[in-house]
Amino acid sequence: HNSVLQKWGCVIVTCLYTTGNGDCLYNAISLALYGDESLSKNIKLSMVFIFFECNV
Repeated sequence: HNSVLQKWGCVIVTCLYTTGNGDCLYNAISLALYGDESLSKNIKLSMVFIFFECNV
């Protein structure tokens, strides 16, 4: 069976490490999108706004 990565055509992958400060999900998203963790707080804040906008 094909893995999820192969299904989406991602056959070359690299493991990256994020800061383990409790915001590792947002750090990882920032790292994937921008190449560093500098915008992780902005991403987290945006997700909070989206959460409350969708759950009002």
